[in-house]
Amino acid sequence: MSEVDASLILIEPSARPAWTRGARLSCLVLLVGLGTWTALLVATSAFRFSIYLPRARLPLETLGAVVATLTFALVTVHYWLTGSRSGRLVAMAFLVLAVTHLVFGLFVTSGASAATSQEHIYLWCAASMLAGVLIILGVVDARSGNLSEHDRGLPFVAACMATLLAWVVIEGPLWIFRNDLPGLSAVTGSAAAGRLIGPLPGLTTLDIALGAFGAAIYLLAAWGCLQLEGQPWSKWLAPALVLAAFSHLHFMFFPYIFQDRLSTGDFLGLAFFVALLGGVIWDVRAAYAVERERSLQLQEAYEREQARVKELEDLDRAKAELFSLLTHELAHPVATLRGYILALSSRWDEMDNDTRFRVMDRMESQSRRLRDLAEEVVSVSQLDSSGFFIAVRPEAVRDIIRDASRAAAAVEERLEIEMSPDAQASSVLADRARLLQVFQNLHSNAQKYSSPDTVIRLGAGVNNGEVVFSVSDRGRGISKEDVGRLFQRFSRLYREGDSLVPGSGLGLYICRRIVERHGGRIWVESEPGEGSTFSFAVPGGSDS
Repeated sequence: MSEVDASLILIEPSARPAWTRGARLSCLVLLVGLGTWTALLVATSAFRFSIYLPRARLPLETLGAVVATLTFALVTVHYWLTGSRSGRLVAMAFLVLAVTHLVFGLFVTSGASAATSQEHIYLWCAASMLAGVLIILGVVDARSGNLSEHDRGLPFVAACMATLLAWVVIEGPLWIFRNDLPGLSAVTGSAAAGRLIGPLPGLTTLDIALGAFGAAIYLLAAWGCLQLEGQPWSKWLAPALVLAAFSHLHFMFFPYIFQDRLSTGDFLGLAFFVALLGGVIWDVRAAYAVERERSLQLQEAYEREQARVKELEDLDRAKAELFSLLTHELAHPVATLRGYILALSSRWDEMDNDTRFRVMDRMESQSRRLRDLAEEVVSVSQLDSSGFFIAVRPEAVRDIIRDASRAAAAVEERLEIEMSPDAQASSVLADRARLLQVFQNLHSNAQKYSSPDTVIRLGAGVNNGEVVFSVSDRGRGISKEDVGRLFQRFSRLYREGDSLVPGSGLGLYICRRIVERHGGRIWVESEPGEGSTFSFAVPGGSDS
């Protein structure tokens, strides 16, 4: 799979422009709406709220861990398919978020004390900003191009280990020196009261700085994602990062994080998770749609190849059958001709004129049989080749019937013509020479398989815009089980006495192929002991 093809697996190519416009519009709407709401929350307490839900903290952290893990997996798949450097670093960002939410979900309990809550705020804030910085680095690293397929495994493993190590290096000292960290907000107690500033009670300069800096990191990451090309996840990730920016800001400005109460920061964080989950579901849906389409295309290609293989096998089998046929059919007339030639050369003086003429007549008959066989083989070869074509033009039905009757010299005395008035005034779109070839084969079969004292009818009529030609005999007929294979190559109905009937089994096959090339159809109606009627229909032309 090429890298260009692989990059299309996670999103439909035609959806990219709409995705880009939608992502930018979504980011703008979120930025204006959330910015206005945050300003109102800062300006007046009338818009502030919190909800007491002591058991909601663990489900929220669990949801965050699950969604971050799914996003990590999705971006990782994209990285493995394309070798995108930006995808690798963005995957690391969600690895940090997944580990952070997992740790807090396992070790942070409901109803934490104010002092414990401050430690967790520092830990959470550091991990959150680390994830944002990794996304920014991924956006910047997108300019470096993609990694080759052989260079994707080890760098990814190294990046995972380095990211986890960085997380430990940052979180470890904060936990070790947690008792010496500067106070945050009113939850730290009255000792921080002297450092409170601004319209929000309890906020310190450090609260505001951490909140603003973290929000700025995520807004910058969102802007960078909007600039990326060829990274389908970036378009739905950008609006989610705007939600993450304001979630970070609200956590610092309205500090109820990891307590029994849920504030605006928690709801924005939940919205961030929902946006990520929606993006993951959309990408999976798009990937499924693309892969389904690709699977259908591969299935169609496989079926075409199967048909091609079957056609080649049929051709090989036909070649073997043709070789067998030629060996069998040629052997008899050649041997007969050789016998007659030897007889004439050795006993010429002993023969009277009648005997000589009789031998010459039999030699002519055998040579004609060889000629007919050669012509049939040539016709089949032409019909089965892609270069075979017919010269279709309007032909009067009465002219075709006239020529067909003249060409049937062998059955001329037995031939009766039945042509409806509509057919006499009609024409067909046909190659006259090819249609006459069909009539010759049908007349030949009628002669071979019917008694010399019976009538052979040549008919023409009009039905639903088609001209239907027919050749009927009063021969022994054909059983229903044999009708289905009559028009196949080398198909002959072997019955008692058939060894005396010459033929290659190619005549009706040639008829079918010629009629089909005219856009028509051919069929037979027969009852054993009552004779057969071979009919074929071709598209009609304008009235003559």
